[in-house]
Amino acid sequence: MFGNHAEHVSFQEGTAEELLKKLADRADKEAKHHRAWPVDATRLSGALRRIAPNLRELGILVEFLPRHEFRRPIRISSPTRGTCSAGSPIRSRAGAQRHVH
Repeated sequence: MFGNHAEHVSFQEGTAEELLKKLADRADKEAKHHRAWPVDATRLSGALRRIAPNLRELGILVEFLPRHEFRRPIRISSPTRGTCSAGSPIRSRAGAQRHVH
């Protein structure tokens, strides 16, 4: 669903609704009509929670930040440009340690 867009993202933050709008602005018509496309912010949030461990293994961090009044910000960042330093260890689900470069 996120396809090639993930490699261009170094840092995105917003509510699920804001992130869905940003994603929709970048996606083509075919992607938006795919059955996996989140139809609303709740579905996007759920999808991000489910795929967060897999994204982490690819070097993309998904963080659900503390709620501020009625907003629940989500931060998506790529360690190649921000939050994690290159060469930091990441544990796979199998428990093996590997390094991200």
